[in-house]
Amino acid sequence: MEAENTVLGFEQFVDAKAAAQYLGMHWKTVQRLAREHVVPAYPFNGRRRVQWRFRISELDTWAKSRLTSIGHSCRNAGKEKR
Repeated sequence: MEAENTVLGFEQFVDAKAAAQYLGMHWKTVQRLAREHVVPAYPFNGRRRVQWRFRISELDTWAKSRLTSIGHSCRNAGKEKR
């Protein structure tokens, strides 16, 4: 994936639909997270609205950091202390 996204060492930007496909989310969710500054994103001014663009490598780093920072609180769910 990395080789097809780079041109002369520069990583290309992808749109919200490609970012959503990579993250396994709906594209509208990715746009909302971009507006809320939750995911790494770059605003590009379109005709009427801001169009968000993403770099897959940054989304990958963001997703991996979320996996390691979220605890497994449900691991002990349902187990009663005896």
